Amino acid sequence: MGELSVKNMSKPKLEKADVPLTQALAGGHYRIISYNADARTRNKLETMGLICTGSVQVVSNTAAGLILQVKNSRLAMGKELARMIAVRQEPAWK
Repeated sequence: MGELSVKNMSKPKLEKADVPLTQALAGGHYRIISYNADARTRNKLETMGLICTGSVQVVSNTAAGLILQVKNSRLAMGKELARMIAVRQEPAWK
């Protein structure tokens, strides 16, 4: 009964300010907090440069999907995939 599984410990505790990437505002700067996805999808996201604790800027957020600035690259992403990523707003980059 008092045991913690590795699965429970690997997920960071979400805060009230954490939202799905689909709710992020265009022009905003966000830090990726966690993924709500299977291992294959997490691997795909990490390959795209979207790693936990990594920063992204939302260039555009429309009904069709999002355009993200990740380091020196821009990525297009559908809403279904973006819904799996929890983010937290952070101060603008300098």
